[in-house]
Amino acid sequence: MATKTHPLFSNFSAGEISPRLDARVDLSQYFNGANEIKDFICVQQGGVKTRGGFHFVLEAKNAGVARLIPFKFSELQNYMILFGEKYLWFFTDSGNVTSNLFPSTIIQKQTEPTLWHTSYFPQDAFRVTSNDVSISATPQAVIFGFGGSRLVGRTTPNIPYEIETPYTVDYDLWSIRYDQDDENLYLVHPLYPPMVLTKGTGHTFSLNEIEFIDGPYEDEIDTPTITPSGTTGDITLTASSALFLAGHVGALWRLNHSDVWSWVKIIGFTSSTVVTATVMSDVTVALATTSHREGVWSDVNGWPKHLCFSEGRLLFAGNYEHPQTIWASKTNNYTEFTPGVLDNDPYVFVPADLNIIRWILPGRELNIGALNAEATAVGPTDSPISPASPPIIKGATTHGSSDVIAPIRVGNSIIFLQRANRKVREFTYSFTNDAYGAPDLTIASEHLFRSDIIDLIYQQEPDSLIWAIRNDTEGSILTCSYDRSVDSTKGGIVAWSKSYTDGRFESIATIPHDEQDQVWALVHREINGVDKRYVEYYDENISVDSGLTYSGSPVTVLGGLGHLEGKTVRIVGDGATYPSQVVPATGEITISPAASEIYVGLAYSPKLITNRPEVAVVGGGSSQGLKKRWNKVTVRVLDTTGITINGEVYPARNTEDLMDAAPGTYTEDLSISNLGWGTQGMITIEQPQSLPAYIVAVFGTLVVGDD
Repeated sequence: MATKTHPLFSNFSAGEISPRLDARVDLSQYFNGANEIKDFICVQQGGVKTRGGFHFVLEAKNAGVARLIPFKFSELQNYMILFGEKYLWFFTDSGNVTSNLFPSTIIQKQTEPTLWHTSYFPQDAFRVTSNDVSISATPQAVIFGFGGSRLVGRTTPNIPYEIETPYTVDYDLWSIRYDQDDENLYLVHPLYPPMVLTKGTGHTFSLNEIEFIDGPYEDEIDTPTITPSGTTGDITLTASSALFLAGHVGALWRLNHSDVWSWVKIIGFTSSTVVTATVMSDVTVALATTSHREGVWSDVNGWPKHLCFSEGRLLFAGNYEHPQTIWASKTNNYTEFTPGVLDNDPYVFVPADLNIIRWILPGRELNIGALNAEATAVGPTDSPISPASPPIIKGATTHGSSDVIAPIRVGNSIIFLQRANRKVREFTYSFTNDAYGAPDLTIASEHLFRSDIIDLIYQQEPDSLIWAIRNDTEGSILTCSYDRSVDSTKGGIVAWSKSYTDGRFESIATIPHDEQDQVWALVHREINGVDKRYVEYYDENISVDSGLTYSGSPVTVLGGLGHLEGKTVRIVGDGATYPSQVVPATGEITISPAASEIYVGLAYSPKLITNRPEVAVVGGGSSQGLKKRWNKVTVRVLDTTGITINGEVYPARNTEDLMDAAPGTYTEDLSISNLGWGTQGMITIEQPQSLPAYIVAVFGTLVVGDD
């Protein structure tokens, strides 16, 4: 006997669930998830919306491998930094910082528009006024065309502002770890001395090696002895037997003469027994030492791998020689490591049960991730850690952490990658259990994590989202709507979905911008058979990738699309879709009729497939596997145009729409009928046009027949 029922899909807070849960109708994740969520993002309120596109900004230098790292300077000044092969480029306010100036002459304007981007100048700059170029005393944004005209007659190209770095691709840019105080970005890498990036005037920056004061050091030894040639300035150190290596250049050394300590910095290597050094604190006598201490960081021992700020100190963790050690600076003096015993003096400790530290982050306590486990460190009676108050190490979980990417902080939790690089865990304190745990955030969507995760970030505004790049053949990106406070008794919202682009995502980062968190990506694309790497930012207002936009008087000719030469692009003008076009070598396309609000770029294909419905049937039991027919399917949408439901196109226009105007969007229920019989009963909703879609709920009348 057939059963008529009315299923409702209004909550996708479990995201795209694993095929391993395909019949787990006893779990809430089954009813709160979907079979597939592609190029849609789950929202905290329960529905899904098509993701925004990525807006093209600039091609990376020589199309080379690079990585994005944020620099958050102030409420209004934040930068995205591209770390490439021994260089840094800077981006801010959706544009790139440039180093060249335009000539101080009137610049002719053309009527053909160019899709726009923004550049900033780190020195005195010229800014475009209504018809000419005038000098400005401070750096100003310059809009290159695509606001109704194109600037021509420039004698120099857009030259990105660049500073040199020691970091090379061969030595792995992804091993860089960073943290920031108010105005400085501190960087560590196991093969390079720690560095600090400082913002100067305007949009200028400087990158310098950190000059540490008096430490940290290895344990004290008394043989071989070291004899200094003098007490001040540049001197020679002579060891009584082989001691020095070429990699000690740049290392600090502490010398003891009868319990009076001084310290020097090695600046030159002569032999295993002779080096030159600069005296940093006067040596008492030019005699053989009674003992000495080698600097713990150098090319010989390795440089610190991890860092964080905690309790007014800058902490470093792990190098090749001491992978389990944590060093903390003097309180409120991040570069001083002079040994001492006072509460504000530097300290060092080794968490004995942790094997190779992989990350450190502050929280209620100092949180530590290692190869074999996760733990916390806190001073006695919850007091700050100091030389007089050594830490108490508390083991928490034993999952082990990856060293591929650094963890991220989300509220009171730390999101980290497990050591096999395929599980994302949430290290958090439970007041109920009075203990730390690390639940697996991927367990309901494990099929999305069968490739390594190579980058991980958090976007707080406008939606709470975790972004993760997969190292799969497509270089796809995963997005997790994450909010444990919503319906917390049922675990909150952890909803993963997947997105693809014409290319591969390789790096991702976020900075505050216009009261939101702006996501930036480095995307590897193939253009006319040539590898390119593009810096792009996430733009919810467009539905294309590597896109550019125009806003101004109605136009028909669009230029500036050379970065997509040979690609088929989607065009949307004034809310209407235009026929796709292949971008010619000129980078110009023509549309008709004219439009004033336009975006152009690469297409992607949002798709939502519901799970098989599970409903009560006559006689009891499960409806799985029984014949099903949807007599009617209704999709409730917000501001949506042009979706398809199980392959049937819902008309974008109705009889009330004007033929020479863009079709309106729907905020209502869209229905189709008589979808035919089958055993699955799944509903597929797609957005074949490069327009946004927001699905609030899916429901209808379902008939379940006998087997």
